[in-house]
Amino acid sequence: MVLIESTRKYAVLCTLLFTLNPAVGQIDEDFMQSYSVRVIAKSDGITKASSGFLWGNTNQVVTTLHSIPKGSQITVQCRGATQKASISKTLRKADLILLDVNGLPDACRAFTSFDATKPKRGAPLWTFGYHAGARSLTDREFKKRSAIPESLGYLLSGKPLKAIKELGFPAVDLDIYYVQGGLLPRYSGGPVLDQRNNLIGVVDGGLNKGASSYNWVIPAKFLNELTASTDAAVPAGTAQALSTHFASGIAFENRITMVKAPEVFEPDHLELTALNRPGFDDKLDRRLVYVPEFLWVFTKTLSLYDLAATADDAEGVEQLFHAFSEAAGVTDPEKLDFDIYEEQTEGLIIAVPAGQGLGYVDDGSGELRLHSGYRDGGIWFDAGGVYLENELGGEILPRADDYFQHFIADTLARCHEPLISECILEEGATRIIDFGGGNKILRFAVVTLDYSTSKPQEFNYYTLATSGNYPFLARASILPHGNSGLLQCITGGEAQACENTSLATTQFMQMLAVHLTSFSELSSGGEQKIANTEFTYDNKWDNPATVFVPYFDGAELRFFNERGKIWRVYFDDEDETAIEERRDQNGNAVLKYGKDYYSLPAAGGDYYKSTAGGKWEPAGSLRKVTPSMLTYYIEGSKLRFLNTGGVYWSVYADNDSEDTQELRRDTNETGARSAILQFDDTYYSVPLSGGQYFKANADNQWEPAGTVQRLAN
Repeated sequence: MVLIESTRKYAVLCTLLFTLNPAVGQIDEDFMQSYSVRVIAKSDGITKASSGFLWGNTNQVVTTLHSIPKGSQITVQCRGATQKASISKTLRKADLILLDVNGLPDACRAFTSFDATKPKRGAPLWTFGYHAGARSLTDREFKKRSAIPESLGYLLSGKPLKAIKELGFPAVDLDIYYVQGGLLPRYSGGPVLDQRNNLIGVVDGGLNKGASSYNWVIPAKFLNELTASTDAAVPAGTAQALSTHFASGIAFENRITMVKAPEVFEPDHLELTALNRPGFDDKLDRRLVYVPEFLWVFTKTLSLYDLAATADDAEGVEQLFHAFSEAAGVTDPEKLDFDIYEEQTEGLIIAVPAGQGLGYVDDGSGELRLHSGYRDGGIWFDAGGVYLENELGGEILPRADDYFQHFIADTLARCHEPLISECILEEGATRIIDFGGGNKILRFAVVTLDYSTSKPQEFNYYTLATSGNYPFLARASILPHGNSGLLQCITGGEAQACENTSLATTQFMQMLAVHLTSFSELSSGGEQKIANTEFTYDNKWDNPATVFVPYFDGAELRFFNERGKIWRVYFDDEDETAIEERRDQNGNAVLKYGKDYYSLPAAGGDYYKSTAGGKWEPAGSLRKVTPSMLTYYIEGSKLRFLNTGGVYWSVYADNDSEDTQELRRDTNETGARSAILQFDDTYYSVPLSGGQYFKANADNQWEPAGTVQRLAN
């Protein structure tokens, strides 16, 4: 791992985390719909939704007792039908309740038996239910783990155990099944099945709302005690929110924070919009947000230490931490907490630094994107909006063998700004993990450099996960901030260069959060993942003679080869994409631009435009501008003047720029040889060797305008 070779090289060694779930028997969707129910309990203006199943016959529903507040109005949904339900029996010690219901469709089915045999350690299990109260029925897979003794009193300790004792149920000496992975909020009450689809238990709870370490299932043997119970009382404590119960404290159906397209928020106001960490607002539960196509649900808060412990590539997490932790001012991964959100439609998993917030904002293009963090930078998520085109304008799908190559090429092309900035791919940080079946993840880093000084302007860290033909992109944008921030702390070379590590810590956590982004299930039928740590960007997509080289017609930028056969053409202050159709026998690039064709020499010189009759006619003469021809004049940290060779300049002022040709050269007020330039109706006198420059006033008198530093390549 190389941390710094020059200002053009930065180390990023990273890996995407997600849990590979065990394979189970084939899941029949009709089976899931027939044997599952959604239970809605309304009490005192609060709605709780949980999962459940029909037991014994289609007039009886089993769910968890903690899901039903005392005095609730209860409804049950099955196969699209909704019916009122009433309490029949409770079994407090096992946290179970039996409901009576009538009128469900004939297509609804009831479990009539269970397997009381305790599953073996490592046995694959599965459940289905309505995660976080969503209307979409989903399934989850997990494994049986060992705990000796296997009861809540031994499995739990500290505050969680104390809270359950105070609540009074379930019993702390109750026999339970200790499981790992898969269980999430609102699966409470869902049936737990083995590989043969035998009912073996009921989903009940876990620490950290589904953290992998302490989840449990109520054994199905307690169903007999439930049906034989003579108790129908619901304890008052069922309305109490416990973090150990999956149905507790999750956003309710009538309290969803809605973020719709008309509500466009600035990134620095995210804390006022949606999805803040639980507890930030007593009036709005912001752990669930619905935006037309996506429903994101807060599931848990975990430390980096806990996340790394269950990672498939724990070594990658460790390497990333050690590469940047010192610069970020952190030494203990247990002190870096992340909020985890899951999307209900596509099974996407994202992480954000705990408490940082999450919301939909305008990314500057007029489109809403999921964002987390501070105004300048932060984390951007793009679900399904990653669109790539080949040279002919056709779409490149994620399953294509060269999809990642094209994605990197496109990222570099979009990042480049002619003569202003250049973007460098950190090939040592580029890595692919292949799970087979079209499921892959790509991680890479790009540093944006000031074209004149080679100083870093921005560092972007990407995770691109593909599940079949569905892509999901996460990007951490790391920007310089004075003498603070991760870039300064790494590149300063001296301790005093990094005055405040708090921002560096935040930026480091945002990078880690992108690192933790994935789909909930990327495994494909038990296939082994293949980690490719030697992925190399193939620059065959570039034409070495022309790529990233600007071509000027006089003082005006005319052509710019972004990548491969994709060019930008600049006419009348507009720029559009043009496709290179071929290179002729002289090596000239032939571009199709609208209805016209242009032929331009790679080395510069006369270029031509085709006429309606197909004949080539002279269109002008091109200057191929190379870095050695450029001279920059910097005022403070801003580019003010750029000499692109000879008498040709670009002037940058008033948040605008203009290409121009110098009017003449003379000696300025200080005796320095200067170029006289015109920008709109304003005249400037720019010293060729740098120093004080002048601006003409209304009386055509030169007045001092500032001081520029000359930088030549």
